[in-house]
Amino acid sequence: MKSYTHHFSSFRYLLSILIIGHVYVGHAQNLVPNYSFETFTTCPTSYEGLCFNYAPPWSCPTSGSSDLFNSCGNPSMAGVPNNAIGSQLANTGEGYAGFICFWPSINNYREYITAPLTAPLIAGEWYYVSFFISLADSGCGVENVGAHFSTSPIFQPQITTLLLDPQVENTTGMIYDNQGWVFIGGCFQAAGGEAYITIGNFYNDSETPLDPDCTSSNYNYFYIDDVSVVQGAAPEEILIELGDPVVECFSYEIDPDHDGPFYLWSDGSTGPTLVVTESGVYTLTVTDGCNQGVDSVEVTILGTAPPVEIGPADLIICAGEEYNISLDPDLETYTWNDGSNDPEYSISATGTYSVTLDDGCAASTDEINIVVLDPPLPFDLGDDAFLCSGDEIEIVFDPVLGDFLWQDGNTSSSYTIDIGGDYSLTISNMCGAETDDLVITDLEVPDVQIGPDEQTICSGEIIDIEIDPDLGDILWQDGSSEPNYEISTPGVYTVFVTNQCGTGSDQIDVTVVISPNVELGPDTILCDGEELLLSTTEDGPYLWQDNSFADTFLVTGPGTYSLAITNFCGTASDAINVDYVGALASPAFGPDISLCPGEQVVLYANNPGANYLWQDFSTADTLLVTTSGTYSVQVFNDCFQVTDTIAVTVNASPPQVDLPAQLSLCQGQNITLDAVVPGVTYLWNDNSQNQQLVVNTPGTYSITVSNSCGSDADTTIISDGGPAPIVDLGNDVQLCW
Repeated sequence: MKSYTHHFSSFRYLLSILIIGHVYVGHAQNLVPNYSFETFTTCPTSYEGLCFNYAPPWSCPTSGSSDLFNSCGNPSMAGVPNNAIGSQLANTGEGYAGFICFWPSINNYREYITAPLTAPLIAGEWYYVSFFISLADSGCGVENVGAHFSTSPIFQPQITTLLLDPQVENTTGMIYDNQGWVFIGGCFQAAGGEAYITIGNFYNDSETPLDPDCTSSNYNYFYIDDVSVVQGAAPEEILIELGDPVVECFSYEIDPDHDGPFYLWSDGSTGPTLVVTESGVYTLTVTDGCNQGVDSVEVTILGTAPPVEIGPADLIICAGEEYNISLDPDLETYTWNDGSNDPEYSISATGTYSVTLDDGCAASTDEINIVVLDPPLPFDLGDDAFLCSGDEIEIVFDPVLGDFLWQDGNTSSSYTIDIGGDYSLTISNMCGAETDDLVITDLEVPDVQIGPDEQTICSGEIIDIEIDPDLGDILWQDGSSEPNYEISTPGVYTVFVTNQCGTGSDQIDVTVVISPNVELGPDTILCDGEELLLSTTEDGPYLWQDNSFADTFLVTGPGTYSLAITNFCGTASDAINVDYVGALASPAFGPDISLCPGEQVVLYANNPGANYLWQDFSTADTLLVTTSGTYSVQVFNDCFQVTDTIAVTVNASPPQVDLPAQLSLCQGQNITLDAVVPGVTYLWNDNSQNQQLVVNTPGTYSITVSNSCGSDADTTIISDGGPAPIVDLGNDVQLCW
């Protein structure tokens, strides 16, 4: 990664070369105004300065908020070098701009900068476009950034991607340098009339991968400086010859013997020559305006290899193992103490081994002393045993067998056991270990426990008793001697366990209780008005779903009914779902109807879950009618049946509407006009579309009715009938009888 100073000086050198070259062809002018963002109307103190025309004529072509930075600005927001995005000196001058190329919080969010050129581009002419990019400290690198040229200004009143084709874009891969400035440049042939430059990322999120090695954030922000558009000659290939593969000691200077003027080596350096100290293939790209040439050379550097090393000075390996040495096969010639030259070497015997590396430029030697060691032999602590009170067991081994480690951390070659327990010994050396275990048991009279003295179980349950067979010999009351014993019937059960120290016993008394059982029968369906009596033969107590306690329950309505019976063995319960089949609704086809040719009507049976049988023996819940005829349906379930019939005629005549010729409307009252004709669309003179129209003012009113058969219209006149008559009979009067 190059330093800021290096990039700065390289850019100034490039700029001077471009000026000289373009003076020669008669075109030295940079067509980008305020190319380094040094001219500003207002010192930036916050974000979005570029969008507020602080650095004219630069602006924002979308609603995305591109930014202006300057050394006069607020260092916590828009300053140079320090600002809210990071810290970076300007490539030249005191200011630069910045924009977002990727921000995952908003899908396809983009920011761009745009400016008019000082002169439109000339059709057929070639132009060299360049600018400098630096990654903000808090962002991740992307590779998509470029420049688009247009004949008219671009503005998109939103914040998403400008889906345009950039004439010039970055082709160097991922841009992740946040220390210096990265040069982006390229050539293109103008179509003619291009008068505006727009810079940014013209690809959607799915085509804009972030630097996979970046973990600091998940967005991208670039600073930009020194934008240049210069007219030049048509591109030609520059011939470069770096020569044949080279082998040198220590270092080699690659000299293309070419005047450039612009060099870019595969390591990112930009000098006219390159001194290399490592082997590899090195590539040079030379550019002169729009002209470019590329060549590579393979360089092998000798004498730079580190001293040969084959391991520690002394090494112990185990019998049967090998010490394998793998040296770099590309580092020329190896010579082992036995005269062999292979970079792969295996050692399996005791001895001193050495190797010398000589690549013709430098030599080094290393040596190793190998000792082969056998692992410990297997041993035996003896069989597991019982230990009586007052007895001891003495174990003794030859101390030269290896390192000793007992289970309690003791490291002696002898050990005395005077109490029961688990004992283990490991004899080891670096090549392995052997271990043996010994279990010593203190023997006591068996302690037998098979459960509480009295136990109650439910019918079908089993008491499983398991006695450790290591306690001694087992004898049950029925003469069996198995350690596992099952009890499912009432009675008294006794077991005796005997070892060499004595006999232990235990006894239990078992009672068996029958578990409750409830069967209410399968779920059922009743018709309206029917009843169902639920009952059981089991003894109580009873608990129905409504917390009643009777031995029967009368069902008179739909629902889930349950009964629970509880005794010592638990609670048994059952539930039954009772559904009632309700009365069916009439399909209600309505009055007979008339259709126009091509019209259709759907008849609905209107009883979800019921069975249907139409006059044509179809069984769907609807019937599509397109022809004249009498249509009927039977709707039925397990309890009820309803039917309906409708006559349908197909009539090609258009509808007829008839309004009264004239009506009188009293002041303060209203009249309802009714088109009467069903099954049509309505359009009154006030554009309302209902069958009826409420009129409260005199005037002329008209309606048009229509269907697929045609249409008809009529008009009525509503005249002013004057005020309604008022009747006054006076105050109430009382009469005497």
